[in-house]
Amino acid sequence: MKLFFVLALILLPALAEANHIPGHVRGYTRRDGTYVPDYNRTLPNDTSLDNFNTPGNFNPNKGEITPGNFLRELERDRQRQIDRQLKDLLGK
Repeated sequence: MKLFFVLALILLPALAEANHIPGHVRGYTRRDGTYVPDYNRTLPNDTSLDNFNTPGNFNPNKGEITPGNFLRELERDRQRQIDRQLKDLLGK
């Protein structure tokens, strides 16, 4: 039983962070012939706060911290979550 709790303490933080690991996208050529080079992206989830283009987050594709107002993005994200919850609650 003790081993179970020790493993849980070790594995749970790793699992919680798993969605923040960026996904690598290999370069490809669009239909119009434009080449898109390799890039990284965050994995899809219910928030935009961990995206590379969210203000205050480091964007490894550009090698810089994304400028802008993080608090405004935080409020937008909260509103989107509330809207989704209301939609689910009301069944619309």
